[in-house]
Amino acid sequence: MTQHLDWIVASAVSGCVWGTLAVVLTESSDAWPGVIASPLIGLMLGFAIRPFRDGDWGGRMLISLVGLYFAVGLFGVFTGAARGLSAGWTLLAPGMINDVVLLWASLTLGGLVVLLWPLSLVNHLAIWSLQRRADSRGVRAS
Repeated sequence: MTQHLDWIVASAVSGCVWGTLAVVLTESSDAWPGVIASPLIGLMLGFAIRPFRDGDWGGRMLISLVGLYFAVGLFGVFTGAARGLSAGWTLLAPGMINDVVLLWASLTLGGLVVLLWPLSLVNHLAIWSLQRRADSRGVRAS
């Protein structure tokens, strides 16, 4: 497990950086629950992209785009759930869905995907590089 610690930590740190970037880009004080959850989002994404680390260039680009939307969606789930809990809602799903759709629409229609997709690709490539290096040490995390 210690051979994999570098990419696992890098995934969590990456999540923190992306969470902070989300607050800066959205200029929203309601985004802090997503920032708090961002290390977990980074870890989830790091494990989710692991099987695709040896794909071809086009596949890696596609996975980085899907990963970007996945992470933004999870960010919306956490912010929506926190808003719902603080407002005393008994049903959290509408708030979570609203935040996810709003963030995806902002990413797409606001044109941020043009800026963030290349950053996502570089981020994915870095994590994949660390994962391959860990695998070359002879131990593989499941």
